[in-house]
Amino acid sequence: MMEGISFSFLPFNWSGVSGVSDILMTLLTLVLLLSLRQGAHSIRETALSRHAELLRWAMEEMEKVKPDINTLRSIYPEQNTLANQGQWQRSAQKVSVTLQRLSYMAEHKLIPKKHFREMWGPTVLECWYLLENWTTDKRVSNGEPAELVEGAYSRKDFESYALYCKQELPTPLTNRLAEIYKRTNTDS
Repeated sequence: MMEGISFSFLPFNWSGVSGVSDILMTLLTLVLLLSLRQGAHSIRETALSRHAELLRWAMEEMEKVKPDINTLRSIYPEQNTLANQGQWQRSAQKVSVTLQRLSYMAEHKLIPKKHFREMWGPTVLECWYLLENWTTDKRVSNGEPAELVEGAYSRKDFESYALYCKQELPTPLTNRLAEIYKRTNTDS
């Protein structure tokens, strides 16, 4: 009964199995690399979408204060007259609060600083020139130091972002704004 059965105990050739497993591991590695690439692309797209949404929100905020910015521009030389003081103060408060909020987001990289500068850099710098004395007076009346270097806190992001815009905007533009608001290039 056992005469016709024979067993072959030859050694098994593992090099073929190793080659097949190497091919499978290479394919799995390629799939993993493709999924990582797709994940990175998805993260980039999400960041761009978030930035676009924040810039859209910033546009809405700037649109809301546009009449107040125009009020500040139109009353600027006569801001100390009693007839204009109430209206100018209300506009100054609205504009400075909005620009402080937006400048905070730009300074802390929640909004791309460069894009925000490209869209509203001249307006931010102009508003700083319009509101610098008012802001300094507010700081002093609140018991704060008058200047950033002294540790001033109120509207600090607005001021630091305006100074960033002054450095990064084209020199002819900053010179023109300085001329309009009677500043020198070394003034803040």
